Amino acid sequence: MADPAEHGAAPAGTTAPPGPLSAPVGLAPRRRASAEEARTLVAGTTQGVLASLAADGAPWGSVVTYGALGDGAPVLLVSLMAEHTRNLEADPRASLVVAEPPNDENPLDRGRVTIAGRVVQPEGAAREAARAAHLGAMPSARLYVDFDDFRLFVLQAERVRWVGGYGRMDSVEVADYVA
Repeated sequence: MADPAEHGAAPAGTTAPPGPLSAPVGLAPRRRASAEEARTLVAGTTQGVLASLAADGAPWGSVVTYGALGDGAPVLLVSLMAEHTRNLEADPRASLVVAEPPNDENPLDRGRVTIAGRVVQPEGAAREAARAAHLGAMPSARLYVDFDDFRLFVLQAERVRWVGGYGRMDSVEVADYVA
């Protein structure tokens, strides 16, 4: 095939074909910040693994559901019958791991975030906001949210670690995550 440059100008009354497409000089495609990636992942699912501390100091992991407040704080609704609830009432230190659903190739090449901090039991208007956030994510919880043996906890982040797959990870500033 002939090189178009060999043919000179376009014939009179026609226009030359456009040149090759290229990215604008100096602009790279925008990639979300790690804090935004972490918040997006937390907002995009309703299940995670809660790690609490047992009375003897041993870690205890449990699958839980959650909703998130506007600042990204996970809201847990847990039963007093569950060991993790007793653990949280005795020691508020906890973490929640949230992960993208696995793919068929390699589940470790998927996004995940760990939020570590302390849980608080919200009161008054904060409790109503937490209740609404959890029910917004888990409508079926309406059946038991107001039972006496269930507790709402909000995990207040002290540390956030985001992993976007192999080679993509970052410790996220809590202020950036909350914002």
